[in-house]
This record gives sequence, structure tokens and C-alpha cells, in this order.
Amino acid sequence: EGQVASGDRQGGVPRKRSRVSRIPSQGGSTPSDRGSETGDRGRNDYVPTVDVPRAPAAVAPPSREQKRVCAWLVAALGVEFTHLDTPCKGWVIKVIGDGNEKKAEVVPQTADCGDITTVYTLPAYDLTPCACERGDEAMVVSGAKQGSRARVLGLEGSMAYVRLEPTGSRKGSGRSALAFGHVAGTSQVPMDKTLLAKYSPQWAGAIRDGRLQVKPKEAPAPPLPAEGAEADGSTADAEAAAASGDVAAP
Repeated sequence: EGQVASGDRQGGVPRKRSRVSRIPSQGGSTPSDRGSETGDRGRNDYVPTVDVPRAPAAVAPPSREQKRVCAWLVAALGVEFTHLDTPCKGWVIKVIGDGNEKKAEVVPQTADCGDITTVYTLPAYDLTPCACERGDEAMVVSGAKQGSRARVLGLEGSMAYVRLEPTGSRKGSGRSALAFGHVAGTSQVPMDKTLLAKYSPQWAGAIRDGRLQVKPKEAPAPPLPAEGAEADGSTADAEAAAASGDVAAP
């Protein structure tokens, strides 16, 4: 096998013969036999099939708009939403979750401060800031001054004129900060009114102090007696007393 036959020369260059394996495979056939059985494919063309697990699909991150909408949602902020195809307004009392799963617990604006008898749990993206009116206390929900408190002094077209509250001057629901701003001569700040949302210091204080409770249901009034029932009852009592001998019968 190590010698080269004269007929195997091509262009004067000797060509080696390939050696055939003498060790049989498990199926009883050599690799050359398997190559002949599969047609033109040789033994080096065999590729085993391997099941490769697929990676789970990546969750798309929230868009810039979604992040902006979620950022402004805080407790005691006024929001607008739709319930049973009816436009509603309410106060946020709690924010739950984060990112795409963020939700808010909202009470109607008509409820008394601290009354959580009716609470709606709504996705954050179903809520919009409640528009302000003149004289309302508000919060800046977007822009460079996001999170700042203010009082709306006036509205003109798409603009609102507000007096910003000094940062850190008030913790609670008092009016000291706004009074301080008035005395200090704080100028009016023009601002796009879409950057503002109504805010409730009263609800903020109730939430902070834990003064949230379900309003007890009023007990129903007892039914009024029917006409003539009182007279019939008096007659029956008199007859029973006469039968017992306590009162002499007429």
C-alpha cells in the first residue's frame, strides 16, 4: 500500500491512494460504504442534527413617551379617565408598580377628603393630567420644573400664569409657602397650561397621615307604621289586660 503505481502518475507527480479503514462501524459498514449508500456525499459531509434551544423573545423597552407619561404620576394629583364610557375626574391616592406595569388607585373628585369607599385601579396610560382653572393649586408634570408646586393666577389661551412655590418651604397642606411667595413679591411665571395638573394638598395630607378610611354605610330608617296600626295595637293591649284581671272590663 505504501508503493505508488506507475498508472497513478499524473503529469509526473505521484498520487497517493487513500487508505480504507479496516475497522467496521457499529452498523457493520465502513465509512466508505456509507458514502456509497448516500450517493455523492462522502463521509466528511455527514452533519449530526442537534436541537438548539431558542432564546426567549426580548421584551421591548418602554418608549420615550411611555416613560414621560409614567413619570408625572404621583399621589394627590388630579387625573382624568373614562369609566363605563363616561368621562370622570379623580385624585390619585397610590401608585403601584413601575414601567409598563404601573397602575394607580384613584378616588372620585366628588368624594370627601379621606373617603376611599369608591376606588378605581387603572393603568397609568389610561390617565391624563386634570386641567387647572384659575385659583387652583397645581403641580408641574413636565418640563424643567417637573414636580414643582404652583398656584394658578390666571389663564389666557394656551398659557397659564402661575406663582411657583419655593422648593422645600412647605411639607403638608398649609398655605405658608404661597403666602411667603406673595410677600416676597414672586413674579408671575408664564407657562404652557398643558404642563400643569390639578393638585390637592388636603388629599396629600390625608395620604401622608394615614387618614384614609371607608365611609360606614348609614343604617336604613325603620319603616313607618301603617295607618290605624297604632289604634289597633292599643285595643289589643287593653283586651289582653282585661283578660288577665289587671284592669276591669267596662
